[in-house]
Amino acid sequence: MRLQLGDGMFEGRQVIKADALEPTHTPVVMSEQDQITHRHKFYGLGWGIDYAPHGTTWRHSGAFNNGARTQVMLIPASRIGIFVLTNAFPTGFPEAIADSFFDIVFDGAPSRDWIAAWNGHFAAMLDPANDLITQYGKPPKDASPALPLAAYAGTYANDYLGQVRVVADGADLMLALGAGGKITHRLTHFDRDTFTMRAFPEWPDAPSPLVFGIGENKKATTLTINWLNEITLRRVPDTETSS
Repeated sequence: MRLQLGDGMFEGRQVIKADALEPTHTPVVMSEQDQITHRHKFYGLGWGIDYAPHGTTWRHSGAFNNGARTQVMLIPASRIGIFVLTNAFPTGFPEAIADSFFDIVFDGAPSRDWIAAWNGHFAAMLDPANDLITQYGKPPKDASPALPLAAYAGTYANDYLGQVRVVADGADLMLALGAGGKITHRLTHFDRDTFTMRAFPEWPDAPSPLVFGIGENKKATTLTINWLNEITLRRVPDTETSS
């Protein structure tokens, strides 16, 4: 925080040039209106930028993961900031602490119940994950068995995503992504040609569905991955598969 507020200077030494830091604090895009403050939000190169009553504010929320939550807020004109580390996922407690802190510093008391406001925001944000848990958390009691795993195994591709591989690994299927297939996810059978994967580190209990489309030869011809914006990939014939 001292380095950011000092325009790249820390303990008397210029660690980062000020003009190199400036683009990170300069709005690049305007996002949706903030549901709590009703101000428009802006984003620089890594920092959220808010033109708030106490002054231009740089803020960033991070570590949305099971057991961790962070928040940093800086007001450069006043050379003041706060960094909050918590194990309070998935609440808005870190943001509430930071907003309350600045209210106290500048106005003497919190201007509102920030905890209630931010908790409501995060509850709404988690609705999609809760919907996935409700819909795909447990296979239906009358679930149909999957086809033999070889019917699904293969390489799938589209022009945007490139290639992914589905690999039979013993009694399970694995989804391999990225260069060399280094990113892998184990698939869990849900119902007939639908499988699930735990794709979200932020919501480890939320399963995400993958749906295979089956052709006349009883082999999968397409794969739709919910986690990747419901992208549908088509099966690549073995002769066209790249190494």
